[in-house]
Amino acid sequence: MYIVLRDDVPDNMAPTCAAHAALGCYLAYQDHPDVQEWTAGRFAKVVCRVSAKTFEKLKKYEGFVLQGESKLGPEVALAFRPRAEWPKAFGFLPLWAPKTESA
Repeated sequence: MYIVLRDDVPDNMAPTCAAHAALGCYLAYQDHPDVQEWTAGRFAKVVCRVSAKTFEKLKKYEGFVLQGESKLGPEVALAFRPRAEWPKAFGFLPLWAPKTESA
């Protein structure tokens, strides 16, 4: 499962946004054969941080849920259902990392 967060999501809200998106995606696609295979196997998740422009471009791919957060707005994360093969573009998405270092 790819979970994609907009880069304007504050670091302290990223875990909540990612968790909500992952759960929403699972609930939306839990009966899909790829999801059933995924939950029985590796259950891998990848969390990425992208610009608003890239976020919009990713919406052209099928099989995702769009997640909002009441404090941040209606479009903060995309979660793409697991699949056997990913479009090439997903291999170039930057992994999420905090913008600020904690003390």
